[in-house]
Amino acid sequence: MGSSLKVKEARRILAKVYANRISFTKKLSQLPDLAPERKKSIAFSLKYLKRKRAHSGKVYKQACAILKQEPELKKLPWETKTAIKCAALLHDIGRSLNIGPNGEYDHSIRHGKQGAQLLLTGFGIADPVILLAVSYHDSKDMSDMYADRAWQNLPRQDRLDAAVATKITRDADKLANLLDIKSQKHFSKYFNRKSYEISPRIAESFAKRRTADWRDEKTLADRTFILLAWCFDLNYGTTRKIIKDKRIVAKLVKSFLPRAGLSDSTKETKALALSVLKKEGCA
Repeated sequence: MGSSLKVKEARRILAKVYANRISFTKKLSQLPDLAPERKKSIAFSLKYLKRKRAHSGKVYKQACAILKQEPELKKLPWETKTAIKCAALLHDIGRSLNIGPNGEYDHSIRHGKQGAQLLLTGFGIADPVILLAVSYHDSKDMSDMYADRAWQNLPRQDRLDAAVATKITRDADKLANLLDIKSQKHFSKYFNRKSYEISPRIAESFAKRRTADWRDEKTLADRTFILLAWCFDLNYGTTRKIIKDKRIVAKLVKSFLPRAGLSDSTKETKALALSVLKKEGCA
């Protein structure tokens, strides 16, 4: 199925949704007599929205790079590539819904599924390749999509296209975040995660070569290993090559984990990370 949505239209949708939510949140920030904590929370929401809007463009850029450089993807039809690019642009449209009516960030919203629903009901986008890629770019792995009847009931070619679109969007999303170390540091300071002690569940997940759950994150060390563990969930050699060529693993470790002050468990996981990710082709 070729996408009827064009990249230019996807950009307009992205701009409209985020402009509306930013405008709404900015008005809330200007209300008189706001309690200091709520003022701080709304200020975070504004920065969050602006960064996520910018992030969407970065994911689009990385998706285009993967499409251009990965040998097996070069022969994809133009219509399929267009759908993939639109999915990359719109993958985080549901992030706008993470900011509630009180202007504060809501962790409970599953932004992938909510974003796909927003595109379908709010903008009439029914392309299953785009909707599935948006829905499942934030799931722990691809198995969630493969278990979805919406994917299972598609014609064979649409299933293949949706799988490729989701894999590319997932890789591009990880790449954009890994390349933006400054933003990772920015968000960390809002959650008082300055400790270099790794949490047991994060260490266990990493030792088993699995991605970890953000809900288990408590410290800056946790965030570092959650990001590094993304290398266990990459779909394309091009993605690994970019991570290796940009020296992302070394930069993350240097930025987030100083040589002094690390606990023994953090040191062990750090050594494991450098060894294992080298074998994965990411360092």
